[in-house]
Amino acid sequence: MARILVIDDEAELLAVLRDILTKAGHQVFLASSPGQGLALYRTRRPDLVITDIFIPDVDGLAVIRELHRQVKVIAMSGGGAAAQTDILEDATGFGAWRTHGWDFSDRRV
Repeated sequence: MARILVIDDEAELLAVLRDILTKAGHQVFLASSPGQGLALYRTRRPDLVITDIFIPDVDGLAVIRELHRQVKVIAMSGGGAAAQTDILEDATGFGAWRTHGWDFSDRRV
């Protein structure tokens, strides 16, 4: 069982990731902002951090820059195909261990 910190400003996505990771047997900590996530990292010392790239105020790249030497970080983005490629490449350059992107621009209602 891993201890996983998930940082995202979308409550629905946090809930989904918490449910999936918890069912897989992991202990999950949730943060809705980079500041809250960094504070949780310092007190909980997770084995893995999953962070969104596009978060208001402080972006996920700042989280990656601060934590990548201490813990594996997965960067994720739902910012759309055009923005996604460049920002996820930047995340890798900042030290992200892995990246994952979603393109919701073609969602059908």
